[in-house]
Amino acid sequence: MDISETEVVATVEQHTILDGVWSDLPDAVAFAVYSVDEIAAEKLRCVIQRVQCRDLYDIFRLVEDVGVTLGEVRPLLEHKAMAKGLDPGAFADKFADRVDRYEGRWGREMSDHLADPPRFDEVVRVVRRHLRTAGLLSN
Repeated sequence: MDISETEVVATVEQHTILDGVWSDLPDAVAFAVYSVDEIAAEKLRCVIQRVQCRDLYDIFRLVEDVGVTLGEVRPLLEHKAMAKGLDPGAFADKFADRVDRYEGRWGREMSDHLADPPRFDEVVRVVRRHLRTAGLLSN
């Protein structure tokens, strides 16, 4: 868990967990969580800032499994990057640099998180396609 007092958060939602799963639990209590678009924008910003394979993996899962549309997230990425003093226009160059570095670390890093990580080339292919559609990478 990362805790930050300076993070710019644009979209917060209220959710409950385990509502109605077990009858002997007390009533569910709502709590604030990041929206999936907020999470996607954070993960994209992380590509500019650091080299952690889980960021690429999380973007892959967000676009493939959750249906996040990166084009809709792009303005939020730009806002969050500028709030951190980062140039959102540097995304394409940073991503190109990161892909080379992710590849060398993929097996080792992802095996710490997953028993059977997806193939690196498949993850990159899917993420690139979504980034191009969003205008974050050139064709």
